[in-house]
Amino acid sequence: MDCNALQTDLNSLSTWATKWQMNFNVKKCHIMHNTKKRNHNCPVYSMSGTPLLTVTFYSFLGVEIQNNLSWENHVSAISKSCSKILGLLRRNINSCSREIKSIAYMSLMQPILEYASPVWFPYRLKHISSLDQVQRRAASFAFADYCSTSSVSAMLNMLKWPLLQDRRSINHLVLFYIAFNKLTAIPLDHLAHPTRITRRCSDIAKSFLYPHAN
Repeated sequence: MDCNALQTDLNSLSTWATKWQMNFNVKKCHIMHNTKKRNHNCPVYSMSGTPLLTVTFYSFLGVEIQNNLSWENHVSAISKSCSKILGLLRRNINSCSREIKSIAYMSLMQPILEYASPVWFPYRLKHISSLDQVQRRAASFAFADYCSTSSVSAMLNMLKWPLLQDRRSINHLVLFYIAFNKLTAIPLDHLAHPTRITRRCSDIAKSFLYPHAN
């Protein structure tokens, strides 16, 4: 069984660590079961005789992963982090020019909004809207215009800031291009190639590449 194989690997790691006197910090090692099932068996794993704590979410390389395969925590963490940065910018460069504010947004906030986006590509409207609101608040900050009747979309066009959804789509396609051309160690052998191109497939591809067409 897979659980037995995993426990065997954990035992091997513990043996290796003991041999080379490089013991793992078991308190920082956790187990997370990724599933949408409400009732499922959760085997207990251990390292060096110490049971590993089972968690429902975990931060891995800056990405908040949840056991129910939702990105709620990650999107929330991104929004909060960018909101703090935006507050910092308001306090320190509020009197600077629009160009300086735009550079600050692209340097300090945009990388956070796009970090590892091909992994957690949002599809729920509330997540997309939550991230878009961050960019829209940054645009209002750049223009120092917080009037409810002002057009934020016009501000984004004047700043020449692409929509976050469009940038995420581009990042997704770039990663696929890199993997497809074997420029990175991401296997695509498991992907099924269509035997024929239908009109529906063509329409889906166009809507993905050009989401704002028509």
